[in-house]
Amino acid sequence: MASSHDEVFERITTPLRQLASLERTRDLERIGEVIGDLVLGERVFERHHGPFVTIFGSARTDLEHPVARAAERLAARLRERGWMIVAGAGPGIMAAAAKGAGREGNIGVNIELPFEHGMNPWVDAEANHVATAHFFTRKVLLTRKAHAFVAFPGGVGTMDELFEVLTLLNTSKTPPAPVLLMDEPGGDFWAPWCRMMDRVVADGYLSAGDAAMYRLSDDVEDAVTHLDAFYRVFESAVVKAGSAHLRLRRPVSAETLATLSETLGDIDVSDGGLSLTFAHDGRRYARLVGAINVLNADEEPLS
Repeated sequence: MASSHDEVFERITTPLRQLASLERTRDLERIGEVIGDLVLGERVFERHHGPFVTIFGSARTDLEHPVARAAERLAARLRERGWMIVAGAGPGIMAAAAKGAGREGNIGVNIELPFEHGMNPWVDAEANHVATAHFFTRKVLLTRKAHAFVAFPGGVGTMDELFEVLTLLNTSKTPPAPVLLMDEPGGDFWAPWCRMMDRVVADGYLSAGDAAMYRLSDDVEDAVTHLDAFYRVFESAVVKAGSAHLRLRRPVSAETLATLSETLGDIDVSDGGLSLTFAHDGRRYARLVGAINVLNADEEPLS
């Protein structure tokens, strides 16, 4: 049962009053910054309907570099397909993505740093920009509304963001979404990373099949097709209390449901075939993505 407004307000204000009574002024300031980041960010996202795709990548990449060119082209193509681009508002890959999307087609989620990096000129500072005081609130805003993620080559910041996304997916703290590891045509930046992740799986630190969380691509059109295809039939999902609830854009055939039942067991179909519910423990992400792939492969009936 959902909490009332008064109950939620009390949960928020009680620890604040406790800190105030202890004269913990700096802690109160930090909490105010956190709340401010999230509220301002939420207001920016509320102006748009999505779907949202978040693009990560290095702030150090020159805009003329083939990787940046690929990011610009990908953002432009996704914008043509109706996606809203979300990036970090800074230079490098972030600027390339914003440039490709255009000022009205991207949201910039910045971070206030003493040494970098300002805001690139392709972000609308008035309507589509928020500057956060903390990295963790920035990551919340970059991930919370996203329907897809794309990571271009980058350093520790990019890796931090990528692993945050993979952790959220692996623990069902965010709905299933496609993750692309993008490179320039013929690039091999992600090859060593994938070998490391293969070792992680081989040593038992991730479940077999969890590589389904991400896909490599060095082709913009392949990337666009992959992101669009993830939502061909599948629309959204909620995973909780030992079950998964999938919402579909249209009903699927009896044959597709039978194929799903072979791996998922009993499936409760409701709302005219638009809602599917089945047992799911929340940690077998490959199983969930496999079900989504089966649904998306369903042949649309002839009209």
